[in-house]
Amino acid sequence: MAPYRSRKLAGVKAYLRGDIVVANLEPVEGSEQRGEARPCLIVSSDQINQTLPIVIICPLTTKFRGHYRFGPVIFPAGVGGLQEDSVVLTMQIRSIDKSRIKRYIGSVSRDRMEELAESLRVVLDLD
Repeated sequence: MAPYRSRKLAGVKAYLRGDIVVANLEPVEGSEQRGEARPCLIVSSDQINQTLPIVIICPLTTKFRGHYRFGPVIFPAGVGGLQEDSVVLTMQIRSIDKSRIKRYIGSVSRDRMEELAESLRVVLDLD
């Protein structure tokens, strides 16, 4: 999956499914994942990413806790440019405006995205 950084389509910055970016998720409410500089995985389709001013993301964390039993996906350090082992918080899926994205870190492989898709099927009860 080759990253695509600088192209704009109809004035909208294009990101790809599988990109890992740093985003500002503040302000939040309640139990939403916090972070002014939170790594996030873009899970929305490339069609959405290239057309709309939003992307759908799952935040990542380096803190491994037991309540991640709902379809946990772990990316080892080095995957997608991550510096530490990280858990994709599929239960925290949300859309964000692209203006919240501060920088690009890297991209994950198609195989990793398939693993993630299975986790999202569990979390969203799509089967």
